[in-house]
Amino acid sequence: MPPIATPLACGLPHPTSSALTFEHGALSGLGMPGDRAALGAAQRAFAQLKLSCMAALAHVCPDRHPWLHREVHRSEEPLDLWMLRAPLLAALQGSQPEHRRRRQLLRRALEAVFGDDGGPEMAYGNAVDGRSIGR
Repeated sequence: MPPIATPLACGLPHPTSSALTFEHGALSGLGMPGDRAALGAAQRAFAQLKLSCMAALAHVCPDRHPWLHREVHRSEEPLDLWMLRAPLLAALQGSQPEHRRRRQLLRRALEAVFGDDGGPEMAYGNAVDGRSIGR
């Protein structure tokens, strides 16, 4: 009787091996559930940050800072909004209680996405050359 060809004998990875991936078929491109959950969380965090920026600008006259309103609306990723943080906070300058409250809410929204210890460089690596801090 000829030997039975097992997956391991044929060079295929063991079914519990991490090398087993779905490269073809109906599941290709969908990612693993954890990847999808992380992507969804990142998208929700960006949407919340963008809404916070738009809410902060709600009391700033669009005629004073039309480019700032436009850039916040056009932002496509969290780094876009991080780069607009100084003009956003400057547009909300002054000692009016409403501006002070909106600056505080904006800072909290930025900290929720980027953390309070360095912004995108610390959270995502160096934004200039793409290297992670500490490598």
